[in-house]
Amino acid sequence: YTPVDMAPDSGEIEIPSNDPDEDPAYLTLAGQHEPIPDIEVTPLEIDFCLVDLGTVDSDVVLVSNVGTGDLTVDLPLLTGSIDFAVSAGQFPCTIAPGTSELLLVDYTPSDLIPDSGEIILDSDDPDLMANALLLLIGRTLNMLARQKEAQGETFRQEGGFRERLTAARLETRDQ
Repeated sequence: YTPVDMAPDSGEIEIPSNDPDEDPAYLTLAGQHEPIPDIEVTPLEIDFCLVDLGTVDSDVVLVSNVGTGDLTVDLPLLTGSIDFAVSAGQFPCTIAPGTSELLLVDYTPSDLIPDSGEIILDSDDPDLMANALLLLIGRTLNMLARQKEAQGETFRQEGGFRERLTAARLETRDQ
C-alpha cells in the first residue's frame, strides 16, 4: 500500500473461485497515510561576522515542521563558546504540520578571540540519523580595529621600515 495523499483509502478485491458457496469472495481493504514529522531548520549556519566587543548581535532561527505529523522538539542544547546564548521561547514544544517556532540566538563577544558553537535540536523526526545541528560562528570587530590602531601608532612613532632602516644606518655611521 502506497498512499498518495493524507485521505483514508478503502476498497475491495474480488476473488473469483469455483466454490459454489463463496463465488466470488471479497477482501475488504482500508488504509491511511501514517503522519510523519519532518524538522527543517533555517538557517543551518549563522556567521555573526564582526561584532563590537561587549555589544549584542542577534539572529533568528526558524524551526519548522514540513511533515504530516506533529513534531516534538526538546530544549535546545548550546555547546561551544559561552559568548552565545539561546532564548528558547516555546521550547520544548510540539510543532504542528506546516507551522514553525522561532529560536533567538544572541552573540556577545567578551574577548578578542573568535568564537564558535553549536545548537543541537533533538526531535522525533524519524528521517534524521542525527539531531538537527546549527553552527554558530562569531568574530570580533575590535580585534581587527585594535591591530590596525597599534600598527598606525607604531608607524607614527617609529616610522616605516625604510625610515627605521635609514635611522639605524645613520646611527651606526655616527658611532
